Amino acid sequence: MDISALYNQFPLQSMEKEIAQLFPEWNLKLYDLFQAVLQGNTLDFLKKTAIQILEQFAGELSGIKGVLLTLILLGILSAVFHNLSGIFEHQHLAEYGYYYLYFIMILFLTKIYTVLYDDTKALLENVTLFIRMFLPTYFFTITAAGGSATAVGYYQLFMAVVYVIETILYRIFLPGIAVYMLLNMVNGIWEEEKLTLFIALIKKTIMTGLKVLLALVTGTGMIQSMITPVIDSAKMNVLQKSVSAVPGFGDLAGSASQTLLACAVLIKNATGIILFLLLIILCAVPLGKLFFMMALFKISAAVMGIVADKRMSNTVNHIGDGILMMFQTVLSAATLFVILIAIVAFTANRGI
Repeated sequence: MDISALYNQFPLQSMEKEIAQLFPEWNLKLYDLFQAVLQGNTLDFLKKTAIQILEQFAGELSGIKGVLLTLILLGILSAVFHNLSGIFEHQHLAEYGYYYLYFIMILFLTKIYTVLYDDTKALLENVTLFIRMFLPTYFFTITAAGGSATAVGYYQLFMAVVYVIETILYRIFLPGIAVYMLLNMVNGIWEEEKLTLFIALIKKTIMTGLKVLLALVTGTGMIQSMITPVIDSAKMNVLQKSVSAVPGFGDLAGSASQTLLACAVLIKNATGIILFLLLIILCAVPLGKLFFMMALFKISAAVMGIVADKRMSNTVNHIGDGILMMFQTVLSAATLFVILIAIVAFTANRGI
């Protein structure tokens, strides 16, 4: 198999520059990945990629080692203020000390969640940019493999998902998560925690919305898979039988068309695998960082709950919930595309 000839027949080489810009730290060569997939060396590529992901992830975590210690220190100081308040004549000293430490903690938490929020927004932008950049090539390979109806149908569905992500996740859910975090910080000022029910409503709305989006896209993709691939399969069967029925060279033409079609299907499947792998590479490190930070805040809240004021530990715990919501938002966006890619890969040209 001449992999170089197959690679040059499709507009994959035109994406080398865009891939280099989108993955500046990876030194990815699209041709090398294409060759690894066709030769069955995907596992070796995944092993090398996993090592690079761990190295980059370790580099991301090097700057946040003091987060846990800082939060625990603030909790210990709040406990010290509370216990020493009985020594003094004025009992308001403990309350003043709590507010002082709490506002310091708010500034600290605001700086952290602002960085994570900006990273999450940038990741969603990169995911949608990557999908828009790669979709024309992927659906061109589907069309070349005799899946014109599938290509048209799923291209519209993919673009609809991109629009949903940009409109709902990026412009509504992410700002909603920011509001959720800010309200939790404000809620910790009052001992009664007056905003608890409103905060719970925001969280419930966002989490339910993510589940509904996932169910709608998956259901639409499954319905689409029952119709358009069958149409393409019927068209190709009619075309192949018509060519084979021509006297003289029908058998030769039929065999040649089968060979060309098999090559096109191979390219289509390889391109789908590349799309899937690049999407994982794009999201792995940022998602790992979000998950680690969420776990860090949860552990900090658990430790602070032993010594600190309940309001401080609850606030840190809810900030961890907000980071988890960021993680789930990005994961949902990537999952939507992964599901659609899997459906297209398994249903397009299934009769060939």
